[in-house]
Amino acid sequence: MAEKPELLLIDDEPLILDSLKILFKRDYQVYTAQSGEQGLKEIKQHPNIKVVICDQRMPGLLGHETLREIKRLSPHTIRILLTGYSDLDAILNSVNSGEVFRYISKPWNSDNLMRVVELGFRISERLEKVERDAAAKKADTLNGATMHKNAVLFVDEQAAVVQTLVNQFSTKYDAAGVSSTDEALRELSKRPVSVVVSNVDFADADAIDFLNAISHEYPNTITLIYTEQRDATLAIRAINELNVFRYLVKPSDDAKLADTLAAAIERSNARDQKLEASTIHIGREVAPDKSDVSTLRRKIESSTYLLKLRAMRTTQR
Repeated sequence: MAEKPELLLIDDEPLILDSLKILFKRDYQVYTAQSGEQGLKEIKQHPNIKVVICDQRMPGLLGHETLREIKRLSPHTIRILLTGYSDLDAILNSVNSGEVFRYISKPWNSDNLMRVVELGFRISERLEKVERDAAAKKADTLNGATMHKNAVLFVDEQAAVVQTLVNQFSTKYDAAGVSSTDEALRELSKRPVSVVVSNVDFADADAIDFLNAISHEYPNTITLIYTEQRDATLAIRAINELNVFRYLVKPSDDAKLADTLAAAIERSNARDQKLEASTIHIGREVAPDKSDVSTLRRKIESSTYLLKLRAMRTTQR
C-alpha cells in the first residue's frame, strides 16, 4: 500500500484539531501540534510534510510567524492560514512574511477546505519536480546570464506619485510609470516587465482582476500591491486569487519598499531562468476542472483586461 501524503495541523484548541483530523485522516497521514513552536518541531521531525494548516491566533508564535519559519525550513510545503477573525494586520503579515497559499476563515466549509488541501499536495509535488530540474541546469543558467536592468512598472492614478517612484528607482531599474490600467496594459504589451507595483484604488477598475490578467499572461512578472487601502476583503482576495507577492500599505519607508522591490526582482529572475516556478500558475495547471481555481482561471481568461492585453500585444507585432 502506498504511503499517505503527510499533512500537519496546528491549532491551540484541541476540539479544532480533532475536527480537522477526522476530516483528513482517511486520505492523509495527519500530524498535529497545539502551538507554533510544536509545529516547527513536527516539520523538522517529518520532512515529508507537504501541506500545513495553521491557526493565526495562538499563544507564543502567531500563525503567520509559524508559517514564515516553516517556509524557511521547508520552502515547498504549502501553507494555509486558518482563522476566525478578519484581522487585517494578520492578513497582511501572512502575505508579507509567510507567503500563504490560502487564507481560510472559520467556520470552514469542509468540502472547500478538502479541495484546497488536495490542490496544495499537487502543487507541492510539482514544485519539487521544478526544483529538481532546475538544480541540474542551475550552473549553466547562471553562467550564461547577462547583466541588464530589470524593468519595473509603477501603476497609480496619481501622476505625481508615479513620477516620484520612477525617479526614486530609475538608477537601479528600468523604471516606468503610468496612471491608468489601460496604459499599464499597453506598456506590458511592448516589452518584458519583471515587477508591477500597483495601487488598488482605481475609480473604474477591479485591481485584483487587473493584476490577475497580468499574472496569468506573464508568469514571470511579479505583482506587488502598494496602496493606502487597508481593506481585509481586498487583502484576502489578493492572497486567494492572486497569490500577490507583497501587500504594502502606504506610507511605507523607502528602505522597506526598496528591499521588497529587490526581493521581487530576484523572484522574477529565478522564474525567468526557470529556477523557480509560480505557485499560482502550477495551481491553475493541476487544479481539477470543477474546482474554484479552475473557475477563477476561466474568469481570468474571459476578462476584459486579458482581452485588451492580448489585443494590444497583437497590434505591437
